[in-house]
Amino acid sequence: MQNENFLYTKKGKMIIVGSSIAAALILLGILAYFFKWWPFNQIVFDKESINKYAEDLKFVAADATNAADSNKAKKMRDDTVKKIDDFVKNIEKFNDKTKDDSKIKAETIKKFSDLSGKIKNVEVKEGSSYAASDFVTSFNDAAKQNDLDSAFTALKADRKIA
Repeated sequence: MQNENFLYTKKGKMIIVGSSIAAALILLGILAYFFKWWPFNQIVFDKESINKYAEDLKFVAADATNAADSNKAKKMRDDTVKKIDDFVKNIEKFNDKTKDDSKIKAETIKKFSDLSGKIKNVEVKEGSSYAASDFVTSFNDAAKQNDLDSAFTALKADRKIA
């Protein structure tokens, strides 16, 4: 038998490459777990994150400057609706991954969805028929901070957070 170097044989190269790839995948999995990358990312609804969501979703009252024309008004309405809808999707994802006893109630989700629906139904007229005062009145009536605060209070009650 010849005295061969294992690293220079075909079988040796395949074993080394296969082992390196396996080690890299294991290392990547460990890093993903500790840094909460996909598929380990979790949606958390604790006191701190709920307060952060409440701060992010705080309504900006419409006035003559930020609803000067119909495009600004549409953007304001659509951005507000998108924020609430994304939050509702996060709640639904949380409920899908959670046990029954710690799920967020359907009534709470409905409060956020109803609020989003009310804002979505605010009419923005096109062209010369657009009146900023009409939009400001209807948007501020639909997007009441008290309604959002009561929805977040219900969310905190569902999560048993004081």
